[in-house]
Amino acid sequence: ALEGLLALSLHGCTNVTDKGLLHLSKLSRLTSLNLRACTDKVTNTGLKHLCLGLKCLSHLEFWGCDGITDGGVTFLKELPCLTSLDLVFCSKITNAGLRLLAKLTGLSSLSLAYTSMSISDEGLKHFESLTSLKSLNLFSCLGISGSGLRTLSTGLTKLVLHRCMLITDNGITSLCMLKSLTSLNLCQCPCVTNFGVEYLTNLTCLTDLDLSADHRNNLHRGLGDNGLIHLSKIKSLTSLRLNHRMNITNIGLKALSELTCLKLLELKGCEAITDEGLTFLTMMTSLTSLELKGCGNVTERGMHALSSAAMFHSSVISFDIKSVDESSSSMSVREFIRSIQFNNYEDVMQLIVWVIYTLTISLSTISIVVVIVLDSWPPLK
Repeated sequence: ALEGLLALSLHGCTNVTDKGLLHLSKLSRLTSLNLRACTDKVTNTGLKHLCLGLKCLSHLEFWGCDGITDGGVTFLKELPCLTSLDLVFCSKITNAGLRLLAKLTGLSSLSLAYTSMSISDEGLKHFESLTSLKSLNLFSCLGISGSGLRTLSTGLTKLVLHRCMLITDNGITSLCMLKSLTSLNLCQCPCVTNFGVEYLTNLTCLTDLDLSADHRNNLHRGLGDNGLIHLSKIKSLTSLRLNHRMNITNIGLKALSELTCLKLLELKGCEAITDEGLTFLTMMTSLTSLELKGCGNVTERGMHALSSAAMFHSSVISFDIKSVDESSSSMSVREFIRSIQFNNYEDVMQLIVWVIYTLTISLSTISIVVVIVLDSWPPLK
């Protein structure tokens, strides 16, 4: 037997059953176990075997195991070292199960993503006892609203509310007490508007924020330039995603230019942005990654504005060149490439990846890139 085994992943092993887990329970030194996508062949009985035998287990994943119910959660109290628990797509976990989870006071990371309507604010109210919790994933928990967020641990540093459709501006006020929050995902929350974003300015430790919209519908119209003016006050931000926000214009980008610590900015599908707006981005001296895919009003002039900023000498830039007419696109790419400093092989490879995966260009344009690299890189002169 592998008595010294500490970590085991059975991700996608769909033939794993409760009987198999009984055998695993003999690996008493195991600290990490991944049972993702083991379907409904793993039930509460198998979970019981694990909990009674694996007393050193600290990380446990039951992603997509529909055989796990509230009854199985009862056995988790037998794992005194458990700090990380993943119950993604375990749709049979309800508010009753959350009440049992609240007894696991040592938990620091918990994922309940895609449990749909089976859990609600009523269940989250029990989490007041989880004072060690640092990361909570409620992705697509459609029964969660702002009311349920009020009892979350004030020590929480990461919170995912992606596609929690009931979160509104009033719900955002519940987040104001989470002063330690560094990462917040409010992607595809259509009821969050400029007014709600203003409350986020109270989160002075926030570094990573996602306010992207759903590109498949027109419900996400409440966030625009006024919201970005509020965001410009969160000086701690280093990563900001605003994809598919149709109401964002150059005015909003001007406000964002005050975020001088920002390293990553995603504006995919923000069609109202033009070349003028890109000139404001050159003030973001820390920016290393910029996403402009689908911004159809960006032309060669916008590319020139980006290339003139020294901040992009070793960065990843993604944009949609389809708006540049064929007669001028090659010259624009030439000017853009010439402005980049090639200091080492990594810079050259980064450029090649950028060309292949980001741009829709002809073989003639690729040849121009190769020639310019040969001409511009000092070691090759």
